[in-house]
Amino acid sequence: MRISRTIPVIFSAGLLLLLAAACGGAEPTSTPVPTIGPISTLPPVSEPSATPAPGAERVNFRFLISDEANAIERFQSLKVSIGRIGLLRGGESGKWIEMPPRIPTVDLVQLQGENAQEVWSGTLPEGRYTKVFIYVDRLEGVLRDEPDRTVSVKLPSNKLQISKTFEVSPGTVVSFVYDLTVVAAGNPRSGIKYILKPQIGQSGADQRFREFKPPTSTEGPKVKGELAFQLEGDVSPGGAATLTITHQGNPLAGVPVRVKDAGLGNTNHAGQVAIQIPADAEELELEVKLKGELEIDVTDVPPPTPEASGELTLQLDGDITLGGDVTVTLTYQGTPLANVPIELNDEQIGVTDTSGLLSFQIPTDIEEMKLEAELEGEFELKFREDEVEPQEFRGTITRLTVGAELESPWTITIPGIQDPVTVFVLKLDGTPAIGSAVEVEGVFIEGAIIDAKVKVEEPKGRGNGKPERPRDP
Repeated sequence: MRISRTIPVIFSAGLLLLLAAACGGAEPTSTPVPTIGPISTLPPVSEPSATPAPGAERVNFRFLISDEANAIERFQSLKVSIGRIGLLRGGESGKWIEMPPRIPTVDLVQLQGENAQEVWSGTLPEGRYTKVFIYVDRLEGVLRDEPDRTVSVKLPSNKLQISKTFEVSPGTVVSFVYDLTVVAAGNPRSGIKYILKPQIGQSGADQRFREFKPPTSTEGPKVKGELAFQLEGDVSPGGAATLTITHQGNPLAGVPVRVKDAGLGNTNHAGQVAIQIPADAEELELEVKLKGELEIDVTDVPPPTPEASGELTLQLDGDITLGGDVTVTLTYQGTPLANVPIELNDEQIGVTDTSGLLSFQIPTDIEEMKLEAELEGEFELKFREDEVEPQEFRGTITRLTVGAELESPWTITIPGIQDPVTVFVLKLDGTPAIGSAVEVEGVFIEGAIIDAKVKVEEPKGRGNGKPERPRDP
C-alpha cells in the first residue's frame, strides 16, 4: 500500500564515518562473515527494535542507518558509502565480527528523523554485544544552493565506533539503528566546513524508527515517437538524472526543457540537460513535440516570401510555381533531420533523406501551399515503493466492538510497539474478548494492521470457563 501522487514532467518545444565517539576496546580484526539468512521485512513504522521473530526465519539481527537533523537540511543529497560493519561480542576481550553491507550506499537526506534504512540483515551468534563500528569508504554531498558541484564533508577517520550494549536472544529480531548527523562548523568568512559524526543518544537497539525503502522501478520505460530519450543517473523519486534527446542517433541541442512551471534550461550540444525528479513522483512522463510550417501563395508571380513558423525550419528551393519542381530542406538548430514525414496541405508526400531533403512537384490544382513537419517523442517510467508483505504479530485485545466481532476496528497492544495498534479484521478464528491473546497476520501500515487474519487464544473465564465479553457502554 502506498499513498503518492503522479508528477507529470513535460518536455516540449514551447514549454518544453567519521568522528570516533565513546571509543575503547581492542581494535577490530577481520573474522569470517556470519551466516546471512534471508532479509527480514518489518513494518515501515516507528517501533522499538526487538520484535518476535517468525519461527521460519533465520534472521535475528538487522542493521539500519538513520540521520539526526542538524545541517542536513542544507543538502540536496549526502551519500555515505559503507565498506563494512563490525560488532564486538562480549566485553573488551571479546570477539569482533565483521560483515559487508548488503546495501553499501545510503542517502542521509532520505533518512531524517525516524526514517531508517536497512543495510544488513542476517544471523548473529546469540549473546551480548557492546560496541558497533562502521568503516566509511566515501562521502559525497551536494548542497541545495549549489546543485552543480559536490561539497567536501570531513571524515577525520574512516572508522566510526560507538559503545552501545544490546542482546541477541532466542526468538527475537534485534533492529539496531545507527544514527549519523552532519554538522556545520566555521563561518562564511573563513569558510563553512561540514563534519559527519555519530549520534550516540539516537543510536541503539531500543530506538523507534520508520523503515525507509528506496522506491524501485516496476517496469521498463515506455518510449514511442520519432525522438529518443535516455535517462542516466539516479532515476528514482528525488534523484538527479541526465536526460539526452536524440533523433536518428543525433543529439538535439537547444531544446527548451521545463518541469511543470520550473525552467531547467536547454539541451546542450550533446542533447543533454540535468533534471531533478520530484521526490513524491509516482511516475515520470516526458513528452517532446517539435513542429514547423511553411506557407506560400503559388499563384502569385513572382511568388512572395514564404511564411515560416514553429521550431523546425523548412526551406523551399527550385521552381516555386504550379507544376514546378522544388526541394524542401528540413533542419533543427541548423542540423538536417532525416526520415521525417513531410505533409503538403495535410497529405503526406514523402520523408526527408539523410541530408534532410525531399524533392517533389507542386500540384497544378492548388492556390496555396502549406508544408508541415512534426517530430514527437514520449517517455513514461513508473515508480513504486516496495510492497509491504504480511507479517505475524502476537498481542492482547484492549478494545473491540460490542456484539459484532468482525466489525472494524479492534485495538490491541503488541510487545515491542509502544502505541496501541488498530486491527481491521478480515478473518477470525476463535471468540474474541477484551484481554484475549491473539495471533494476527496482516499488513502493518501507519499504526494499523489491515487485511488481518486473527486467531484468538481464549483466556479462562471467571468461574464459568467462558471468556469475558465486552460490556455495553
